[in-house]
Amino acid sequence: MVRDVLFVTMAPNHASAHRRRAAARSDAFRLISVDFGVDKVSQSLLRRLLSGRYLQLASTLMTTKAAIVWAWGIDVALVSAICLLLRPNVRLVWDISDINPGLLQDSLLSKIFRLMEQLLVRRASRLFITSPAYYERYYRHRVNAAIVRVIENRKVEMFAVGAPSNRRPLVVVYAGIFRSPRVLECMTECARRLGSDVAFRVYGYPNRTAEPSLSATRSPGLELVELRGAYRSEEISKVYEEAHLVWGFTDPLDNDNEKWLLSNRIYDAIVSGRPIITNAGTMSGDYVQRHRLGLAVDMRADAIVAALGPLLDPAGRAYRELVAAMPPAATGYMDRDYGRELEALLNE
Repeated sequence: MVRDVLFVTMAPNHASAHRRRAAARSDAFRLISVDFGVDKVSQSLLRRLLSGRYLQLASTLMTTKAAIVWAWGIDVALVSAICLLLRPNVRLVWDISDINPGLLQDSLLSKIFRLMEQLLVRRASRLFITSPAYYERYYRHRVNAAIVRVIENRKVEMFAVGAPSNRRPLVVVYAGIFRSPRVLECMTECARRLGSDVAFRVYGYPNRTAEPSLSATRSPGLELVELRGAYRSEEISKVYEEAHLVWGFTDPLDNDNEKWLLSNRIYDAIVSGRPIITNAGTMSGDYVQRHRLGLAVDMRADAIVAALGPLLDPAGRAYRELVAAMPPAATGYMDRDYGRELEALLNE
């Protein structure tokens, strides 16, 4: 008999949700999901609470016939763990893309949430995380290592990107949600120093909690950076077609999650064949150096400018050697990563 796996999230339209569903295909189970009519990317936790969506989730969990509940996101994972305390035969997969910054603060509220998480995550049969640093630096003393699975956030949608152009200027592209004014300020300072030798282009949109200034199409102080706005997922190949380098910097000063994550830009770099430049001294930077994906330097304009200097001619030896050292594009894709882990759990 084919059993059901219920996938629950409050961000059903996020690219990572689509990626998970696509990488969970299997003949051994049927993946089902419920649309709660909400998207936490654009809606606050308070708004979701007041809308009754978590009560709807609880009702779904208490009546589901699924053998596994796969909860993606800290909010639905907490609710799922509470509800499934009353349903011991239903297995819980606790799936976390990032450590929520609210869990990393020193406030009393953060400490309460960390305690809740520490108690409730024990209900999980599996903990899916996207970076090994999340276990090493955060979950090691909270969960049994035997239930932890690191599933990197590789791509599932195929890229069709040609080789980088030989033409100047050097084009550096960031594509995704941007959160930190400091990252854009650093990019702007690099643009000022490098002038017409480098074109910096930003695609995407600011995080809901980002500073309002990031929402402007042409923010003050960002005149030297091209802010090109949101893009559809099917346009991502076109975004990187024009690029020579991927801008992969995060803001470690913002919170520890930025030090521990493996940036989605890493996998964009692999499948597009464009080297990435990112932060030294972070999990992403260590990964980039270990896998020969590009450059890892301090997020300071002088360090970045010095690193880009030898690469300003895309036809030059330094840039071409960087491209040639990159691994095959196929290593940036998933191959039923979630499906295999869910099958293994069903067979235990």
